[in-house]
Amino acid sequence: FLFLAIFIFAVGFVGTNFIGKKVVALGEKVLHKIPVVRVIYTSIKKVVDTVSLTDKSTFEKMVLITYPREPLKTLGIVCCDTPGGITGGEKMLNVFVPTSPNPTTGFLFMLPEKETQPLTMSVEEGLKMIISFGMTHPDAAEEADSIKD
Repeated sequence: FLFLAIFIFAVGFVGTNFIGKKVVALGEKVLHKIPVVRVIYTSIKKVVDTVSLTDKSTFEKMVLITYPREPLKTLGIVCCDTPGGITGGEKMLNVFVPTSPNPTTGFLFMLPEKETQPLTMSVEEGLKMIISFGMTHPDAAEEADSIKD
C-alpha cells in the first residue's frame, strides 16, 4: 500500500514539472496516433478538462423531469442551454440524468425549459441522493440535525 501511495505521488509530481509536462505531451502524441485509442482518449480528456479545470461549476442546478413516462419523475442536472441550431427557437436545456449508483453514466436529454421543474437542492445534494439510491436527501439531513438538538 505504501509503495502504491509513493508511486502515485511520484507520478503526480513528475507530471506537474517542466520535464514531466514534456513526457506527458509525448505520451499524448503517441496516443493520438492509435486510431481507436485516439477517439477514446480525447473524449475522456475533454470531459475531465471540462469538469476539473473550470472556475465555475460545470453543472448549474438540479431539476425534476418526467422520465421515462408520466407519472414517473427523475432527477436531472442542468449542464447548459442547448445550442440554438438544435432548438428551433424554443429555449431548451441540456439535462444530464445520471444513473445510480454510478453517476458518471447516464443520459443526456435536450428538454424545453418549461418541461423541467427547478429544485432548491444543490447539485452535490442531488448526486448524494442518486449515489445512495435515494436514502440520503436534503430533508433527511435536516431531520438528523433536529434529532441531535
